[in-house]
Amino acid sequence: MTPFGKFSRELRLEHGLKLKDQAEKMGISSAYISALEHGRRGLPSGGYLSKMESLFNMTETEADLMLIAFNHSANRIKFWSARPAIYELYYLMTFRSAGLTDQQIEEMKQTLLSVDVIEPIEESEKR
Repeated sequence: MTPFGKFSRELRLEHGLKLKDQAEKMGISSAYISALEHGRRGLPSGGYLSKMESLFNMTETEADLMLIAFNHSANRIKFWSARPAIYELYYLMTFRSAGLTDQQIEEMKQTLLSVDVIEPIEESEKR
């Protein structure tokens, strides 16, 4: 899940909407919204963002947070593991790392360095 997908899903759920309800109100398919939320589609157009802003009656702060999530999703990093927990860890590091002490950073680095490295499987090797 991308930062934008996570933001979108949480916003929809906070407003008590099902995928089909949001899709109907925005005039798009629920499959498209689901794919965006789960990071299986590219980022949406500015028109989609405007529709979300209007549908959820976003404050200026919420709209800014949506754009931040959008921009972080645009700069998405490819991980060897597609596990959602890895993406969540990256997301947390992106937004929360400024508050870490030097000791916490060093402890996190040591934890990551202690893990055995698993080489990625090339697409040609999967077949």
